[in-house]
Amino acid sequence: MNKKIIIVLALVVVIGGGFMAAKVLSNNDKKSDKPKITFKENIVFIKNQKSFSEVDENNEVIVENLPVILPNDIIIEKESHYDEISFNKIGTKDTPMTLEFNFIDTSSVGENFTGTLYVRLKDTVEEVPFTYSVIEKTTR
Repeated sequence: MNKKIIIVLALVVVIGGGFMAAKVLSNNDKKSDKPKITFKENIVFIKNQKSFSEVDENNEVIVENLPVILPNDIIIEKESHYDEISFNKIGTKDTPMTLEFNFIDTSSVGENFTGTLYVRLKDTVEEVPFTYSVIEKTTR
């Protein structure tokens, strides 16, 4: 009789443990469907630095004095998980892409400006705000 009780309890523990493990694994899969972005600390841009490239009348890219701001410049790649990032809205199969362009405003010097980064992983798109500062260009 005692052996039957021990066997039944052992089976309950093993089956219960299996269900718990399956639940934890399924929750981890759900979390991995969401994009994850880790921003660099102290994001700083130079006054009048652009987050886009311009072209001239011959459709050639105008070379700027300052490097173009790219989304990859403000994140830590190794700690981030995404398929696509952009300063512009990202379309999905449910929401088509728009021609709305969002630029990083660097026209004024100051701190605590807010920008938005659009991040996609699979079919999930999120808007992630970030804070940045703008400084005057220093010459050395």
